[in-house]
Amino acid sequence: MKIQIENRREQQEAGLVGLFPSLRCTDQLNEVKVRQMERALDGSLDFIERQIIEMKYLNSQEINDLNLYMDLGIKKGKFYKKKRLAIIRLASGLGII
Repeated sequence: MKIQIENRREQQEAGLVGLFPSLRCTDQLNEVKVRQMERALDGSLDFIERQIIEMKYLNSQEINDLNLYMDLGIKKGKFYKKKRLAIIRLASGLGII
């Protein structure tokens, strides 16, 4: 969704509105979702939790947990505790739970 919004803004700035046809009218809904997701990431998570969520779930490359906690330089137990808390905090911030 974030890429979609950035592409649409780029098209508008270039004066090329409607470059690609859309089957659904979800532009405004997607913009709100992206803003709320960014707000939840910024306001709900600490630095390590945000890194975990971004690297694990918001990245186009697949990364396993072992590589992730090794890259972050934290122990396995702390990683899984932070990951669980990050998911709970993010879900709470988005009103999912």
